[in-house]
Amino acid sequence: MVGSIVGCYFVGSYLDSRFGTTPKLMITFVMLGIAAGFVEFYRVLKKLSANKRP
Repeated sequence: MVGSIVGCYFVGSYLDSRFGTTPKLMITFVMLGIAAGFVEFYRVLKKLSANKRP
């Protein structure tokens, strides 16, 4: 979860510096990273709860 947020932060920062859109792309990519982290968290919880059922 943290990796996706940090990775998206750096991608957004790089693209902002490249296109001069500070901080629009960084904020957009951080939001996408947070969403990706929650999706992965949900998948892990779903897998763990499936393993506990008899």
